[in-house]
Amino acid sequence: MSHQVSLIAVRAGALQVAAKDSDAREAARTIRFLSVNTLDELRHMVTLVRRRRSARQVRCRSRRAWRMT
Repeated sequence: MSHQVSLIAVRAGALQVAAKDSDAREAARTIRFLSVNTLDELRHMVTLVRRRRSARQVRCRSRRAWRMT
């Protein structure tokens, strides 16, 4: 999903530079802004999921080690 949003951001940036119409440039700027924000939010969510998974794995290992003793 992030790859597609990245492509949207790149294409919107190119349109923002190439468009002759000010309304088109403004629309492209908005699309680029929103897609970059979406990528930031996706990165944040992935980081949270990874941390949660890592913490869960540590707890499971600790429980297994405790049971073995």
